[in-house]
Amino acid sequence: DDALVVAKAAGRSFHASAGDPGVLGDLRRMQADGALAYRGELLSVHRLDSVTSGVLILAKSPASQAAICREFEERRVDKFY
Repeated sequence: DDALVVAKAAGRSFHASAGDPGVLGDLRRMQADGALAYRGELLSVHRLDSVTSGVLILAKSPASQAAICREFEERRVDKFY
């Protein structure tokens, strides 16, 4: 319950850019439309380049954001390319 994990397609940005609302914009729209049950804050914990597909992790609170970021900083997260 501390994070939301979403698949990001290659070619999509996390933040809005040039006519693309970005993955975060899509999630916020889904929250507003009721398509996403979670209504709270979504905080990024890492990035993926726009050309890269993969899994994005978004924290649901500042405390979980700090904890998940620490996992990345301490290299406890395995990444596969």
